Amino acid sequence: MLNDPDSDQNPIGTGPFKLQSRTLDNQTTFVRNEDYWRDGYPYLDSITFRIIPDSQTRIQALVSGEADLVTTSRISDAATLRDTPGVETFGDQSSDTAFLLVNTAKPPLDDLRVRQALAHATDREAFLATFGEGIAELANSPWPADSKWHPDTEPLPYDLDRARALVDEWEAETGQELKVTLATNPDPYNRQVLELVQDQWKQAGIDADIETTEGTQIILDALTGDYDVNLWGQYGNPDPDVDSVWWLSENTEGLALNFARLRDEQVDTALRAAQTTDDFEERKARYQIVAERMNELIPYIWLNPVVYTVAWREDVHDAVTWDLPGGGTGAPSLGATLSLHQIWRG
Repeated sequence: MLNDPDSDQNPIGTGPFKLQSRTLDNQTTFVRNEDYWRDGYPYLDSITFRIIPDSQTRIQALVSGEADLVTTSRISDAATLRDTPGVETFGDQSSDTAFLLVNTAKPPLDDLRVRQALAHATDREAFLATFGEGIAELANSPWPADSKWHPDTEPLPYDLDRARALVDEWEAETGQELKVTLATNPDPYNRQVLELVQDQWKQAGIDADIETTEGTQIILDALTGDYDVNLWGQYGNPDPDVDSVWWLSENTEGLALNFARLRDEQVDTALRAAQTTDDFEERKARYQIVAERMNELIPYIWLNPVVYTVAWREDVHDAVTWDLPGGGTGAPSLGATLSLHQIWRG
């Protein structure tokens, strides 16, 4: 199957639905799997996923009944959907985190003073006031406030004077002007975020250009290290051990999964120690060290836990609730990932 060029049109599995048709970059339709191992499920005869890139068009499709359920990670969409009559919503801030991903191996960002200047020049409170919609919160680490792994640590504070001093020091020493490139995908919202950051950094004497890159290319650039600072969203696994692959020093070479390319012995030691015990308090203490080192070395400038919103019409039921096979209720949407076998209309 791996060698079949048409394998994406003929997937196999044991899930509640099976593929009926797919139009690339448009829509995919699944039909009920009569051989699904849980008797009586799924409830729906079919389900169609449509790609609607434009935010307003997506919301209008839900309001008009063209769509029954939508998901979004845009905070402004969450605010709009929350106030839309006839629409129910569920919000989740327990998974991915939005942040500025800094390439710590690429000059001038390999100089800690430069990264400190970027962090001190970033007014995160202004970001929240501009884009938070009264919904988002500020992040201090990969783990949001409601996570059992949430650490007691804070990023470098907004301090424009300190940022300017660091820029002046670096420029006087190197004889260069501090310039960096901010990159994101073509989403207009992301562009607006970076325009705010660009303006904040300019006040500190940092010349930042904004570059728009297609989604697949921006991931490839992160893998190869061909970037300065990217607007990014990632992490959020319920157990941090799953995310450790993105942070270990051994993963900073070649096509590097450690996109920030931060090499730090203390981070490595803490991650490895957390992998060798099942004692929760011991593991949390180790991840506290990881979070502290991230805020000291600044491979990331944290913005907010990503606000994933699921919205559905009133005649759709059990959109984010479902029963476990052995009894009990499953967790609701995690990062807009839904369990679809129990959804029904009526």
